[in-house]
Amino acid sequence: MPDTMPTRRESEPLLGRPGDATQASNQPFYANLYLGTGFFTLVGVVMFCFEVWYSTLSQKFLPLFTPHPLLQSAAVAIALIGVLVLQPTTSADTERKRQGARLHVGIMGLAGLTFMAGVAIIEANKIKGNNPHFKSLHAYLGVATAIIIACQATFGVLMWAVPGAFGGVDNAKATWKYHRWFAYVVVLPMIVFTCLSSLGTGFNVNVLHMRPWIFYLSFILTIMGLAPRIHLDKLGFRQPTSI
Repeated sequence: MPDTMPTRRESEPLLGRPGDATQASNQPFYANLYLGTGFFTLVGVVMFCFEVWYSTLSQKFLPLFTPHPLLQSAAVAIALIGVLVLQPTTSADTERKRQGARLHVGIMGLAGLTFMAGVAIIEANKIKGNNPHFKSLHAYLGVATAIIIACQATFGVLMWAVPGAFGGVDNAKATWKYHRWFAYVVVLPMIVFTCLSSLGTGFNVNVLHMRPWIFYLSFILTIMGLAPRIHLDKLGFRQPTSI
């Protein structure tokens, strides 16, 4: 047995051994979607989107409502894909990590545009129908989540595209851990709570009838897929590991 204990590396995920859920240099980026436990997240995303889309498209098409749940669920799926793509990258392969960051920014940009389009649709619905903007918990959480996502996206883009705003590239890289912490601890839970709150809206109770158990199961699977792949060093942890 060696005299010293090896330290955790960035390639070691929250659960597992070094190298688990870490992209190899010869692996395509799409493999990151199902690498390690990522498959569970994909299954959860498909379940969630299928339930929302089937329940919505089974009803009469309403131009100022139907696109809202379709776009919002699509935005959630796209954003999770953006996370899955980036999670397995490691600073040990600088070029691949840089490519992954660009891909992450592009995917998250698409998710943001899709999300805002869904917000615009429901706002147009409220304005045209002269309905109150804050009628339910879902409405309050939706607005709060939109603001949080906008802040997270702005912070991420500034770190990536304008590192000088943080005093240079090194300082910008040092702040990435806060971006990741905020995503896992604030953004993801807010999205989950907002989606769950939609189950209690009058339109779902009386018209859509989306099934709660599918929502809960899909989110459990999503977390099961994401959490074990979190790289500890990316969150600022450096702890000893056993042999």
